[in-house]
Amino acid sequence: QLSKQVRIKGYLDGNMKPVTLNSLSLENPWLAPNISIAHTNEALVLGAQIESTIAKKVDAQAGFSVSSIKNLYFFNQSQSQQEKFVAQFDKGATERTNFYLQLQYAASTRTWFTIRYDGFSYNTDTLARAWHRPSTVLQTTASHLIGNKLRISADFNFLGGLRAQNPQNESIVALPNVVDLSTKVDYFLREKMIVTLQLANILNQDYQQYQFYNVRGFQVRAGFTWSF
Repeated sequence: QLSKQVRIKGYLDGNMKPVTLNSLSLENPWLAPNISIAHTNEALVLGAQIESTIAKKVDAQAGFSVSSIKNLYFFNQSQSQQEKFVAQFDKGATERTNFYLQLQYAASTRTWFTIRYDGFSYNTDTLARAWHRPSTVLQTTASHLIGNKLRISADFNFLGGLRAQNPQNESIVALPNVVDLSTKVDYFLREKMIVTLQLANILNQDYQQYQFYNVRGFQVRAGFTWSF
């Protein structure tokens, strides 16, 4: 506790992260059949963070971490089925560096806003590149509750530095930046009954988070949720 407004944290950590066919399929739905799977071992994570209350109801964070990770997976095109992906595991130790900045504003429990920037650097051991993992991530989320019935939220996501491999000549392909804006309106009929209207990819961007697969353009979705 450096002062009433400023705090510094340091940590040393390690963890096993389970990897399953289901978790990989949720992340990338175009997986090839019979892929190899191995759990990820975060053997060592060293990090530091500074937190500060810079204004009333406004908190800021900045930090970095350096990790040594075994069996970290990356998605790459299958050589035999170029329209499919395989999970390639870095058999050695992947050195990952992460620097981040975060700003959060909470006017109340009804209104809040968060923006976070992450910069990543990967030093792979047995793989040529950190395929399909971004080097720059910017995420913004905002939410506002009107009365007790209507909640409006919005999300903005930016991914930069994505690299893929051409399956024919194994050259490196720089994918365009991912820019996505969406908004959602939830109307609470009752405590556990919600009607939802969502506008996705409002900017109608034609990006590829995974090579050869363009995201859908502007979308309108509606739904109903009932929890019991």
